[in-house]
Order: sequence, then C-alpha cells, then structure tokens
Amino acid sequence: MRTVLAKNQATVCLRLVELRGYAETVALEGVIYTARDAANLLSEALFLACKDGEIVTLEKVRVDMERLSLAVASVLVDELDSKIKRVSRLEGLVKSLRGEHEDLIKLMLTKQSIRQLFVASDLALAPPNQESVNWRSSLSALEDAARSLREMEAYLRKLADSPLGSYFAFPDELEFIECSRERLQKSFLRSECLRSLYRADGMLGQLLELNEDFDVDLAWDIVDELVHCSKMAESGSGCILEQAMALAKVGRLFHMGLKLSSRAQPYLLNAMKLAAAISEVDGTAFFSQAWYIDAKTSLESIREQKAAADKENYDKQREPTLLKLKPKLDALDKAIDPAGVASKVAKAFNLAKHICENLQGKNETSMAKFTTAVEDLPAQSSDDFNKMLRKALLKAAMVYHPDKNDDHGLEWKVLCEEVSKRINNATCDLKGFC
Repeated sequence: MRTVLAKNQATVCLRLVELRGYAETVALEGVIYTARDAANLLSEALFLACKDGEIVTLEKVRVDMERLSLAVASVLVDELDSKIKRVSRLEGLVKSLRGEHEDLIKLMLTKQSIRQLFVASDLALAPPNQESVNWRSSLSALEDAARSLREMEAYLRKLADSPLGSYFAFPDELEFIECSRERLQKSFLRSECLRSLYRADGMLGQLLELNEDFDVDLAWDIVDELVHCSKMAESGSGCILEQAMALAKVGRLFHMGLKLSSRAQPYLLNAMKLAAAISEVDGTAFFSQAWYIDAKTSLESIREQKAAADKENYDKQREPTLLKLKPKLDALDKAIDPAGVASKVAKAFNLAKHICENLQGKNETSMAKFTTAVEDLPAQSSDDFNKMLRKALLKAAMVYHPDKNDDHGLEWKVLCEEVSKRINNATCDLKGFC
C-alpha cells in the first residue's frame, strides 16, 4: 500500500514537471522543487517495491525516473540559454537528494548533466567563426564531464551492490559510460590540439612584433610547437582540421619566416589535402579562413618561384644547344621561304615537306601517319589542299610536341620546341584559308 501511495504521489509531481506551461506558472525554482519531490517519492517507491519483490512496479518506477530526468533536462533547456547553468541546476538537484535509496535517480540526472557538458564542449570547439574557438571553455566542460562520469560510475557500483543489483543490469548506462569515455578522450585531444595552436599563435605574435631582428630561435620554437600539435592531432581520430591548421602554419612559417621553401611545400601540400578531405566528407569550405588563405597563397608562391627557377635553369642549358642547332634551324627556315616572298600556304607546305624529309620523328607510328598525310596531299590547285595541309601539320604537331619528346635528350627536345613553334604558326596562318 505504501508503495502504491508513493508511486501515485510521484506520478502527480512527474506530470507537473512534464507539463509545458508549469514552469511559466511557478517559475524555474518551483519546477526544481517539484522535481525534487518527485525524485524522493520515486526513490521511496523503488525501495519499497524492491523490499517486497514487486518486479513490475520496479520497472515502472525506473521508467518514471527516466521520464523525470528527461523532463527536468527539457525544462532547463527551455528556461536557460547557458549549458553550464543547466548543468549547475542538475548538479544542485542531485546534491539535494540525500536519501539512502536515491542512487538510481542521481545516476539518471548525472547522465543528463554529462550530455549537457558534452554539448557545451562541442559548441566551444565549433563556433560559427572557426577563428573564435574557445578551447578553455571546452576543457573546463570536459573536466566537469569527466568528474560527473566518475560519479556516475560510483552510483552504478553502489546500485550493483544493492538489492536492486539483482533486478537490474543497467546495460544502457554501461554503454553510455563506455561511449562517454571514448568521446572524452577524443574531445580532450582536440582541445589540447587547439591549446597548442593557441600557444603557437601567441609566440608567432611575439615574433611579428620584432621589427628589427628576426628571432630564429623563437621561430624554431614555434615550429616545434606546431609539429607537436600536428603529431598529437594525427594520433587520434576527429582532429583532422587541427592537424591541417598546424601543418599549414608550419609551412607558412618555413616559407615566409625561415625562407625554407623546400621544407615548407610538403607541409602546405598535406594541409591542402586534409582540407580537401574534410570538404569531401562534410562539405565544409575553408576559402574564407585565414589559415587556409595563407597556406594557399604560400603554396602558389612557392610553385611560381620553382617554375621560374626551373625555367631560368632550363634556359641556361638551352642556349648552347640552340647555338649547336643553328645550322639545322637556318636550313629549315631557308626551306620554308627560299626567296623570301612565299605565301602563307606555300610556307606551310614547304615546312611540312622539309620536316617530313629531313627531321625524322622518334615516334614511328605518329611519324608514319604524318608522312602519309603529306604524301596524300592533293594538287595545290585543289579546293581541299589547304584543309588537308592543315590536317597534315596537326599530325606533325603530335610528332614534335616537346612534352612527347622528353626522353631523347636535350638537343632533340630543343629542336622539337623550335619545330613546334613553326608548325603552330603555320597552322594558325592556314585557318583563314580553310
């Protein structure tokens, strides 16, 4: 009889807490007070049902306790904007329950606190503006979550050793604890990575303030911090963004500060690849974020510098080769326009005929197609002559294209470059005649 009475009284309090307009009538304090009464009454009913072996009632009370914890969390979400204030209210409610048989409801309320703390941590790490990540708030919330998780484990141990342990196995709570441990580990790691990035940014600020002398030792300290952050992020899942940011900042410092472009490029490339992978998975765009813009700018600058250096080096190697090829190129130009008065069509025909007879291409198949096209040209008076000549020269372009002749030595490649220039000019001249 006492069990039924406690259960019925608890049900009344529970329904009041679940009632959407109740908080507007009695304010938040009134809801918390009613929830405390419901928790006390449900705990009493649970104890009595356990004592009398009423298994059906035990299960009903447990369900009601779960409903109560969810209802309290829902009211707090509606009434309080701050996640931390919600947690404070939940913890206050738990502390106010001082009976001997209230571990189960404390367990469920603590579970709701942990959920709110994870939400607070996630929001601190993922604000609308990525540059304003608050790792301090995240770490604080995670430390509170870890403490609450230990309390939840303590409640579970006490329940397992109590008479209730013979009725309930608590599989959902055990799974929640296991998942929360994994989540804590990942979130702690991400927060630590962000703290490391914050430290590196602080040192970078000091470095930029040194207008007169560039502090190389400080620069290398920043590199060490960022590399440590990158390795830390790589060691756990869910920290790809932090790894990308660390790599991008290392590459940027190598490029702009230490002037070591060759060391900067691998870091920048890896940062871009990670950013692309993130975008492919969840659609995140980084085009407006400073770290991404800086990394992309540095990478493009390094590529331009390398291309310029490669061209300069190639031009130096090319000059003596051009001198060596001068007789052959002069002969080609002489053959194209022997008297200096040939028409564009005549020049194009003379070019095709000369290279076909005197400059045998290395690709036998392509060369055979070009030779056949030249041999099959109709009479110059034919309406199709210009069109067929242009097609023959396009086949010649495939034979002497420099990118297709890298494997036959510098002299042959330079010759192909010069021949290709003349072929391209001739095909352009023929456009107006086709």
